[in-house]
Amino acid sequence: MAAIVIYDGDCGLCERVRRAAEALDWLGTMRWIPQQSAEAARFGIPIEKLREAVFLVDGERTTQGWDAVQGIALRLPLTYVAAAAAARKSRWAAVAIALALSPAAAPVGRAAYGWVARNRYRFPGSTCPAPVWDNQNR
Repeated sequence: MAAIVIYDGDCGLCERVRRAAEALDWLGTMRWIPQQSAEAARFGIPIEKLREAVFLVDGERTTQGWDAVQGIALRLPLTYVAAAAAARKSRWAAVAIALALSPAAAPVGRAAYGWVARNRYRFPGSTCPAPVWDNQNR
């Protein structure tokens, strides 16, 4: 059964990531649904939480933010092809990839993800305005 990725369908950056990931999901391991859809509501995740991060629902396990991004990357065959090519080229590149996909990267990954998530409406090519709750923080 395919894992479910719940993402911000109004965010241009999120849409570009979705399109790229779907194109690289050669085995069809994920199904993407926008947080704004009625289908997303059936997972019981409060809309306030959905607005903050991407979610990966894989059976009984639900992850969000950086942890979901890692889960998505690990479902893409290209991740393993790139890791193998890097390992062949340089042991240090292989170590860097393994580290990036390991729990050891979580503190840095979560901080970086949080910054991107909070600023996703400001990235070039964004197709939506900053949310109302963001305007209060200016």
